[in-house]
Amino acid sequence: MASGVQQVKTGQSRKRWRVTPRFWTLLVAVFVLYMTVSYATGFVQIWRVKKEIARVRAEIEAIEAHNQALREELAYLQSDEYIEKVAREELGLVMPGETAVIIAPPAPGESGVTGR
Repeated sequence: MASGVQQVKTGQSRKRWRVTPRFWTLLVAVFVLYMTVSYATGFVQIWRVKKEIARVRAEIEAIEAHNQALREELAYLQSDEYIEKVAREELGLVMPGETAVIIAPPAPGESGVTGR
């Protein structure tokens, strides 16, 4: 037989299987192949997980940098300096004791230069 296991007939009708060295070689080869495939599969899975971990860490770092920038912007928007700037420029408010001066745009037809 081609599988490496031969059937030996004895004088009686009972069949007995005899294991040949070829069978053991084939069995060891199949075992080694199985172990190699298992190791390679595990290695590929570990590699993929490490790659995913690196990607997630980079994403976390980018999000933390963006979060820090937002915190700095929030701190600036809540500062007295920004509030005063908005009050002066957008609302036209002045501090006590100051006088507001509004410069009117030149009328159409005026050159904007005073007579000198």
